[in-house]
Amino acid sequence: MENAKSTMRSSLDLGENYPTDISSLQSEYSCYYPINQISDDTTPISFVVPSSSIHYVQFNDSFVYLKLKIVSSTGATLTATDVVAGSFDLLSSIFSGIEIDGCLVSKTATLLPYRSHILKLLTRDKGYKDTIATSEFWYPDTKANTFDTDNSVFTTRAAFSTASAPFEILGRLSESIFETPKYFPPQINTKILLRRSASEFCLDTSVTTTKYKLSISECVLYVRRHVVHPSVIAYHHKLLSSNRKFQYPLKQFEIRTFNLAVGTSSTLTQAALGTQNKSCFNFDPFGISELQVKVDGDAQVYQSLNFDFDKKLYLMGFNTLQSAVGTLGADHGLSRTDYANGNFLVCFSINPSPTAYGLVPERHGSVQISLKFAKSLTEAVTCIVVGQFQSTLEIDSHYIVSLI
Repeated sequence: MENAKSTMRSSLDLGENYPTDISSLQSEYSCYYPINQISDDTTPISFVVPSSSIHYVQFNDSFVYLKLKIVSSTGATLTATDVVAGSFDLLSSIFSGIEIDGCLVSKTATLLPYRSHILKLLTRDKGYKDTIATSEFWYPDTKANTFDTDNSVFTTRAAFSTASAPFEILGRLSESIFETPKYFPPQINTKILLRRSASEFCLDTSVTTTKYKLSISECVLYVRRHVVHPSVIAYHHKLLSSNRKFQYPLKQFEIRTFNLAVGTSSTLTQAALGTQNKSCFNFDPFGISELQVKVDGDAQVYQSLNFDFDKKLYLMGFNTLQSAVGTLGADHGLSRTDYANGNFLVCFSINPSPTAYGLVPERHGSVQISLKFAKSLTEAVTCIVVGQFQSTLEIDSHYIVSLI
């Protein structure tokens, strides 16, 4: 074809070997323990990852390990009549916020669990959720807000904590610096603060007269550290000496909640605030009939989406989930049936350039979301809106970290 370059497929490039990566000379996981007592269930858990003269830190290959047990509100051991379990996706619900060096990097205040869970729900495939995610307590309910033998997966979760037996979970923290692939250089002292959710938020039981408590007996942060080749270190020193800064593009998430009052024509408000007989991650459509998103007054992507869940007409909403995955044909692990049963989410990409790589020009304006319901609501409902934005973390020649 005219103006097309000729090329040769790599399988016939017989004169070249694969390139050799000499960047990292040594790699290890280092264990960091809380610098404060964790016996008080209301106290945030603090870690310090101290600066090192030689080690680079890879936060996106780091994870937290927790040993837990469920007890009564007085600390007594559970009896045979106490049927209670950790919530579905317990690792996401257990911490309400993360601070890095005193900065609320998450911008989600106490809504970090929804940032963590929704991101996992939409970007992890079924294979991951059925295997690796079980380490994070990913055991989705088979019947929403039913915490007895009619919900077989609730029974599975409850078996872990029978008679207050200790059980383990581990996984990666859902925060921007734990998602960037770039290494952090030596000379950076990092303090990480994990704020705990209320026990009512991350426990499930059908009982309302007895209160239970999720107790953390052990919490360890495993951080991946690397000894890097001297030539790479020299290159980084040269960058900083020329008044340049280390750049870390980040995905920031901002979460807002909107309360929809009873009788007006989405998770239950009780569940969003935290109650042990309602699942915090059950996203019900509540009879929604129409949804529209406008940016600066103009409809985005679709003029509107229409639903009739009673007649199982919701496919256009289900189709929007593909925009969250980013790659055509990628798997978010949700079926049409799953979507209608506690996983009602709608995704709109207002980025005119749908590329998965690089930054896009900044825009400022307003987003308007309009909802219509087929019938008046009989319970207070919370609509959770999650926005993904771009930002950059910078480190200067004095190793001062700033978020722009």
